[in-house]
Amino acid sequence: MVWSGPVFRKAEFHKHGAVVHFDHVGSGLVAGPPPSFNGKPKASASSGIRQNSPAEETTKREFGRVPLQGFTLAGLDQKFHKADAEIRGDTAVLKCDAVPEPVAVRYAWQDSPIANLWNKDGLPTATFRSDIWPLQTQTRITTPLVLTEGGTPEEPAVFDGKGMLIDLGITVTSHDWKKAGDLWTSQSGLLASFNQEPRIAGQTSGLFVDGIPITIPRDLEAEKKHPDRKSRCYFPPAALQPGQMGYAEDGSLYFRWPKGIPQNKPVILPTKAGTNCVSIACSHIIIRNITAKHAGNDGFNIHGDRKGIRLENVRALSNADEGISAHETVEMKVIRAEVAWNGSAAGGVADVNDSTTRYRDCIVHDNAGAAFYFSGNSHSVSDTLIFSQSKDFSVQRGTDLKQNRITWRSSN
Repeated sequence: MVWSGPVFRKAEFHKHGAVVHFDHVGSGLVAGPPPSFNGKPKASASSGIRQNSPAEETTKREFGRVPLQGFTLAGLDQKFHKADAEIRGDTAVLKCDAVPEPVAVRYAWQDSPIANLWNKDGLPTATFRSDIWPLQTQTRITTPLVLTEGGTPEEPAVFDGKGMLIDLGITVTSHDWKKAGDLWTSQSGLLASFNQEPRIAGQTSGLFVDGIPITIPRDLEAEKKHPDRKSRCYFPPAALQPGQMGYAEDGSLYFRWPKGIPQNKPVILPTKAGTNCVSIACSHIIIRNITAKHAGNDGFNIHGDRKGIRLENVRALSNADEGISAHETVEMKVIRAEVAWNGSAAGGVADVNDSTTRYRDCIVHDNAGAAFYFSGNSHSVSDTLIFSQSKDFSVQRGTDLKQNRITWRSSN
């Protein structure tokens, strides 16, 4: 028995188009108005059987003979344009001249959509989107989320954020900065006022300017002279490059403004070091539809012997360390995630120790380290777009990594 209409599974993007794959296609995909009660005659009160009306017969004849409608495509500018569509087997093939390099598809994503994809069993396709870009109705919370109650392998727990934004950042744009060209220096009490202290160098970011991580380079030569200050020797302002920062002995911080960014953009201090936006401390749980920003540590952090972790439609943006990080013996799948502008020197994603992780249909870009950093057990990445990264994969010796259908672009 077919109990569901077609359900979006994945999209493969190419120049000016995409191929959209579905589950629950039943007897096959079809476009058009639905047949009356699956195209079968309806019962009448008198004879028990009546013939379809002329209008119903027209509907039945047109079922599968009209253009497929309801699909839109967008590039990295997040502007959606109507796409031409046709059915090929169990897929919908889309084309849109207005979007040269699409990265997202939506179906029936309007207030009053005109959309007509069904299966031949008479069940419609539900509205969907492949992207996880923020929506106007996004709920914003400013406290960390800790998940401790999981389910079972047969019935995993589900935490649906429904577009929730967890933003732990502290806006310091209006702080009394001392400005000298692209060099900005804080007052000595800035960190102390938020119960923070200088971060160690060479690992995370200590600020974000318009979402861009400001990294903390490690002065190794200075450490040779001060072995008692390992990872606490910072380059002086004159030695910094744009987009780098350091700390002075009086407790102030200083940074050079990133190139190409106007000096009226927001300056955000991530929350206290070691604080995650989302900490997952249970097994057999699905977490979906959450954006994690400006954590003092990771956007999504998983430690311990956790099994059956699944992240769906999540975004990990502008966190001081990694966007997503699995440790110890964690087993995790991540589907349709965006991981960007995170400050870790390792990677936007960093899965380590004996973890086993799978990533599919993700977008990873503009992270301070590699797109993906893997060590330990076994990992895979498929159907994923990587761009604006100095390095795509950093894989440590002895680590098994499988890559399939990776699209890489040097910039957006």
